[in-house]
Amino acid sequence: MHAIGGGIWFHWIALVAATAFGIYATPTLSAGRVPVLVAYLLLGIAVLAMLDLFTWSRTPWFLWPGGALVFSGLLYLVLRRDA
Repeated sequence: MHAIGGGIWFHWIALVAATAFGIYATPTLSAGRVPVLVAYLLLGIAVLAMLDLFTWSRTPWFLWPGGALVFSGLLYLVLRRDA
């Protein structure tokens, strides 16, 4: 049974709930250990990876937007230090 159609749909609700919890809890959980920007980027990549798994098309498409998130985060951190 495919993840999009059929009777299985709970994983979409769980993904939305986990994403909302991650957005809410990231500043608290990453305090002092990891910069908040890095934690948010990791959360975004994890959400993209779960979307890819739920809509599996035999290609890991989440690597391209995940790489773009990593690149933009690194660019932001580098440019912020120079300013």
